[in-house]
Amino acid sequence: MPWLSGNVMTRKGIPLASASVRLVKSLRLQNARLRAKLAIHKKALAEPTRSAETERAGLLLAANERLLIAAVDADARSDENALQIASLTRCSQRDALTDIPTLCSSHWSESVGASLLNAVSSVR
Repeated sequence: MPWLSGNVMTRKGIPLASASVRLVKSLRLQNARLRAKLAIHKKALAEPTRSAETERAGLLLAANERLLIAAVDADARSDENALQIASLTRCSQRDALTDIPTLCSSHWSESVGASLLNAVSSVR
């Protein structure tokens, strides 16, 4: 420590009390500087924690965005599949769930129509 080099008590004829006061002031100043550095280092150590929390929040936000996109995509696919089922039901002329001929089935309509004609002609 440079302020301790040489004889502190008699340096340039300064009395002992005055040298002690100077030494205490110097130590307090050094203490204040070290405390300021310590505060800076503590703050620097705390920042990675905040950046880790920020990174985690960013990851959660990205995961939520992907989840939302997947949900919207699944909803759209569900609607598309429902339309395809309806289209296939019309084309096959059979109900997709029960496999019963649908009312718009031309074969079924013809057989019902023929049955009705036979029933009407037998009544006359």
